[in-house]
Amino acid sequence: MAQSFQIPPGDVEYRNTLRDARGTEVLKFGYREVVTIDPEGQSRVFKESEHVALADGRLFTAATLATGKIELAICDLCRYPLPPRWWWSQPESPSLGCMARESGAFCAGCSLFVCKKHSAVVADGSVRCILCARRFRWRALFRALFFTPIREDA
Repeated sequence: MAQSFQIPPGDVEYRNTLRDARGTEVLKFGYREVVTIDPEGQSRVFKESEHVALADGRLFTAATLATGKIELAICDLCRYPLPPRWWWSQPESPSLGCMARESGAFCAGCSLFVCKKHSAVVADGSVRCILCARRFRWRALFRALFFTPIREDA
């Protein structure tokens, strides 16, 4: 008589911790899958996952990161907002700043990842953070006022 072997119960667990560029913990979440076998030989699978709402509005689980279905990035200006520019304006409150990679872009000036709220497209067509965009505009104005293009007539 052939012996039937039993598969022992299994356990799969994903633990993810995301940190920003400064080393501060942004997100900590997990996914757990447990397989149990009851005395009658029936197997049951229990799945427990934590969901997080990202800054771009997507609902995210640890299992999607573990399977490589999504790439995350963190906007530094969302996490650490700039002080208000004018004395009458309200300061921006810090947020999670974690979003899908395609929801933002890298700044052409300083190479920081910025969301669409904290970025601007400047005259040369590149995407820059608000600080680099401001610097780019001032530099373009300065060049337009004090330097003239030289035209050589043939």
